[in-house]
Amino acid sequence: MSDIVDKPGKASNDDNDSQHLTTTSSDMPANGAAVKVFLSYARVDDEHLEFIEDFSKQLKYLVNSSTDDFHLDIFLDVHNLNWGDNWPRKIEEGLQAASIFMPFLSANYLRRPNCRKEFTQFYQGAKSLGVTELIMPVMLFGGQGFFSTESTDSIAAICAGINHISIKDGLRAGIGSREWRTAIWDTSEKFISAYQQAESQLAAQSQEVEIATPSTEEDDDDSEEPGLFDIQQSISSISIRMTAELSDMDPSIRKLGEVATNFTGNKPENPKQAQAWIVRAAEGFKGPSNRIGEIGTTVLELAREFDIEVRHLARIYANVPALASGGNDISDITDKLSGLETVKGQLNGLLDSFLIAESVSAAIRKALRPAREGLTKITDAITIMNTWKDLK
Repeated sequence: MSDIVDKPGKASNDDNDSQHLTTTSSDMPANGAAVKVFLSYARVDDEHLEFIEDFSKQLKYLVNSSTDDFHLDIFLDVHNLNWGDNWPRKIEEGLQAASIFMPFLSANYLRRPNCRKEFTQFYQGAKSLGVTELIMPVMLFGGQGFFSTESTDSIAAICAGINHISIKDGLRAGIGSREWRTAIWDTSEKFISAYQQAESQLAAQSQEVEIATPSTEEDDDDSEEPGLFDIQQSISSISIRMTAELSDMDPSIRKLGEVATNFTGNKPENPKQAQAWIVRAAEGFKGPSNRIGEIGTTVLELAREFDIEVRHLARIYANVPALASGGNDISDITDKLSGLETVKGQLNGLLDSFLIAESVSAAIRKALRPAREGLTKITDAITIMNTWKDLK
């Protein structure tokens, strides 16, 4: 606390003022509007590095001390969750209220379903508004090979393409070190710049949604904004394509199971023969596994396209509620895609049965990797769709 206190015996700046002045941080309200920040991290990273509380404290101080335009209101689970709280709901509320999302990236982060869910929910909302600057990834480690735009992990690829921040050197030197303070200081400056840029973009966008209705006459002056009919047509097209992809997933899942069954019943006892058996099993897994990976990639891409249209539809319904009364509401759309959860459950159960084989064979682990990546992408697609239930 940098309180200013005139000590007894020291002359006041005002010779006519015989009283001592005391100012504390609680006397003055925070300047500017509150910018809500959600810090998303893997608990295991903080258990070992013990960084999140100091990062939160120092970032808040530096940003609030560097600008009068706004001040930070940070959601951090260790501070904002109390004993007895419904923690999934509290985190969900904190995420929905956030203006800025800061994921602390590591391989641990990408392996945590809750972390992936938090990232995906915020990213889709920011992307629909055209302000991905509201996501500020923080790299905990180097990971140049993993966190790249070519990564097979969708979140890793997205974050590599966003203006991210690295605090690796600060963490390596230790909390409180000169390198750590430099890392937080640099982060605060990038934070202010990124937020101001996003704020300017949002302010420049039109706040009203123009609804283009079908017309019998050509009008060169029609808005480029798609109308309700256009959006519904697009949604129908995407839904058909996604259903086709999911239908193609079932034979690939069955094929993986058949390969496993055939080879399990014929496992040789001889070590040399067993190695050849593993190689053949891996070859058998490769085709259906690659196909599952391809389908997962397509399904996630379609979910993102779907998300743009659904959010656009929600904005139209919000402006003209009467349009939502014709049986085309968003809940009906999500009900039609319930098959995605079924596919996820089937694939997840099958891959779980391969864990022992993968643990003893690099060849099988490599062959099944595309299927696991496909499962992750299907899970991310489900996360995107689950956000629609909150759209009105």
